Amino acid sequence: MNIVDSVLEKIEASTRKARNKIKGLVDVDGLWKDSHSDMAAIIEQYFKKIFSSSSLSPEDIDLVLEGVHPKLTSPMSRLLDLRFTGEEIRSSVFDIGPVKAPRRDGLPAL
Repeated sequence: MNIVDSVLEKIEASTRKARNKIKGLVDVDGLWKDSHSDMAAIIEQYFKKIFSSSSLSPEDIDLVLEGVHPKLTSPMSRLLDLRFTGEEIRSSVFDIGPVKAPRRDGLPAL
């Protein structure tokens, strides 16, 4: 049994006004903790442990990234970096149909 299973087994929830309340948690040393600050520390340690990447070496990361290919090419990126012209903005605004752009009240301008 791992620590996660151990902690999860010790969570006691009681129903009070249709809400669950955690009364306490067991820490890594097997001690019952019921203060808010102790439970917060247990939860923080748990998530730091499961989301840490300390066991990954730079070589492991490089191996994973070898399979990741960019979707945005250099020419596409340059095109997206260009500034809009006034004519492009005007054309886009006037090309919107009356039912596609709602007014402030959320209703179309029919």
